[in-house]
Amino acid sequence: MKLIKKITDSDLFGGREEYLDQVSRYAARGVLINENLKICLIYLKAKDLYKLPGGGIKKSESREEAFLREILEETGYRAEIISNPGYIEEHKVKNDFLQRSYCYIAEAKNDSGDTDLTDKEKDNQLKFFWVNPWQALKHLDESVNKCSDYRDKFMVYRDKIILRESLKNLKFKIKKATLKDVDYLGQIHAESWQQAYRNIIPDSVLDSITAEKRSSRFKKAMQESGEENYILLVDNQPVGFTSIGNSRDDDLSDNIGEIWGIYLDPDRWRKGYGSKLLNWAEAELKSRGYKSISLWVLKDNHQARKFYEKHNYLKEGRTDKITIGDKELEKVRYIKTCKSGSTR
Repeated sequence: MKLIKKITDSDLFGGREEYLDQVSRYAARGVLINENLKICLIYLKAKDLYKLPGGGIKKSESREEAFLREILEETGYRAEIISNPGYIEEHKVKNDFLQRSYCYIAEAKNDSGDTDLTDKEKDNQLKFFWVNPWQALKHLDESVNKCSDYRDKFMVYRDKIILRESLKNLKFKIKKATLKDVDYLGQIHAESWQQAYRNIIPDSVLDSITAEKRSSRFKKAMQESGEENYILLVDNQPVGFTSIGNSRDDDLSDNIGEIWGIYLDPDRWRKGYGSKLLNWAEAELKSRGYKSISLWVLKDNHQARKFYEKHNYLKEGRTDKITIGDKELEKVRYIKTCKSGSTR
């Protein structure tokens, strides 16, 4: 395993770097993700602090066994380790305590069962939540900034470093698009339109589409209306994105969200990436309190309609007309009810 970082008092409180020689405790900890590409954060309500799953290694177990046990005890999830970013050390000179933590990334493999918390964890009112990667980083960063306790500050700073390093190692992850990403959005949007809508939308329209024009459109929409676009990264490369938000239809209630669109690099079609984006979008909208999800599809886009029907979207009955170029097209609305329970 590679060394991620040696944390010292100087990282948190300033002054010169000081290191300890003898390891006081070995631990296993890291990142737990679910099928919707969300991160599990442990919340210590009594301290109002966030951390990652993990804890000390028992003499009778391996590092990997310790991490999986900690996940099961703290969250009720059984998991499978998929990566090991490295190890990290905390040189707490004030306490004469050196902790070495072996770091892992694991994927949840079942719905949550019963937890098995220690008395200390119960006193801290330990809970867990599934959040997006950028939200997890924000929670840990805020925890570092507001924490004054010496040991706790090391803990949350350590987990912030572990999460940042782990995100570099995730094969799949979602990021919220910013203005820096409009070129990616424009390129994927233009190429997917030209492939998916050939023989549906007039060629004159498709041939006039450029990545530059689409990028400008996304930039304007994000600046003026706060349009939400989320990019799927595979091995840190953008392969597609989804746009989500409130339902834009006047005849639907406020508790219905909408997937405005899913767009993939055509070279990445039929590899499961569309399903990953759809699953994430559904989980995200459900986490915001929406009870159902709507979307619109061109009637003649049979490939897209099969895709959504496979994922249990039902043609709800409403249709509408749209003119693109010199051709009038019909679009149909689909609705899916969100299942109750876990957003996993």
